[in-house]
Amino acid sequence: MKCKIIQDLLPLYCDKLTSQESNEEIEKHLRDCEECTQIYENMCQKEESIIDSEKDIQPLKKVRRKNIIRIIISVLVSAVVLFGVFMFVFWGVIPISYDDLKMNLSITQQTGSSWQTDENENPTDKLTVKSDMLKIVFIGDCSTIRESSDVQYIYNNDGSITRHSEITIYPVIKMPFDDRGEYPNQFEWSTNIQEGDTLTVHYLERDVTYNIIDLAEQAKKENK
Repeated sequence: MKCKIIQDLLPLYCDKLTSQESNEEIEKHLRDCEECTQIYENMCQKEESIIDSEKDIQPLKKVRRKNIIRIIISVLVSAVVLFGVFMFVFWGVIPISYDDLKMNLSITQQTGSSWQTDENENPTDKLTVKSDMLKIVFIGDCSTIRESSDVQYIYNNDGSITRHSEITIYPVIKMPFDDRGEYPNQFEWSTNIQEGDTLTVHYLERDVTYNIIDLAEQAKKENK
């Protein structure tokens, strides 16, 4: 077999892609041809160098990959921690303690209007109507407070509506750019004074449900 053909087959032979018959012919030729043998040895040395280089690079790749993973994990953990600190300290997610919240009660008047009707229930005169309102000013023993409120309406058979209100107040650290008015640690809440209405305040230690009528009576006593 000619040297040119053997040299063309050598790359395949080095990669063990030639058939058994071709291998026998190539090996037979290499035993008798110094030029092709030298070319074959050079090819083998290059492949070994490439394999050695890959072996040297592989551990470095693993180390680099591990370092990148560690950095990503560290960044994610730091972000979670900072977010948690922000939520707990600057946004407020823990309700205020019972001892750290004061309630100032007072009675105010709300002015509204209604129509006077005749015997046929036709509107005749517009009347000014005043009704008592219970006002509660919540004062937190902290720099700033944040409130969350909700109300549930119960429709009674007689057409009246009973309201069950809920309030949760959270202590918050005031930021330099945070403008919440002159009294950022206060929150004002008002409601009509009606039999059956309640207010539940969610404190850190427990939930306390107040009867609106009882709070109104307490406000009248305190403001005499």
